[in-house]
Parts: sequence; structure tokens; C-alpha cells
Amino acid sequence: MATNTLERTGSMDVRRESTRAGRYIRRFLTISALIALLVAVTVGLSRLEAAAPVVDEDLLWVGEVQRGEFIRSVRGNGTLVPKEERWIPAPGEGRVESGNWPI
Repeated sequence: MATNTLERTGSMDVRRESTRAGRYIRRFLTISALIALLVAVTVGLSRLEAAAPVVDEDLLWVGEVQRGEFIRSVRGNGTLVPKEERWIPAPGEGRVESGNWPI
């Protein structure tokens, strides 16, 4: 009758052969595969073109551009307040009578 390792050692633990080299090779291959996958995904995404936005044609106003006066009419509740006030200092005193400056 053949004796097995358990009977020879007298314990329940079975000694394993060292697999340190196999562990390092497996870790190296896993990391290499992940890096290759990351590079492939990066290259693939960099070659994609930007997609045009999708808009219903019913929501668009299509026409020709015409030169002329552009009038904006805005209505709403509240007070119109500028986001930012800019003061322009002048070296001397003065007063503005009227002005037709572009906004």
C-alpha cells in the first residue's frame, strides 16, 4: 500500500513548492496587459471625431443673414443690474453730454 504525504508528515498541512517566480510572471503579464489595454483605448478614443449635436428641425429657424438694425426686446420682472461696473478715470474733470457708443 502506498503512503501519501499526509501519513508521512503526520500533519494536515501539505507543503507546496515555491511559486514565487510564477507569481512574479503572472503579475508582470497582468500589468502589461492592462497597460496595453489602456494604450489601445486611449489611441482609439483620440481618433474619434466629435459628433454633431442632434436638434429637431422643427426647433430651428432657417433663413438668410441680412444687414440692418438688430433690435432686442427683453421683458421681465425685477431690476436690471450690471454684472460688473467699470470706472474709467480721466486726468481732468469733464461731463458727458450725449454719446452714441457701441455696447
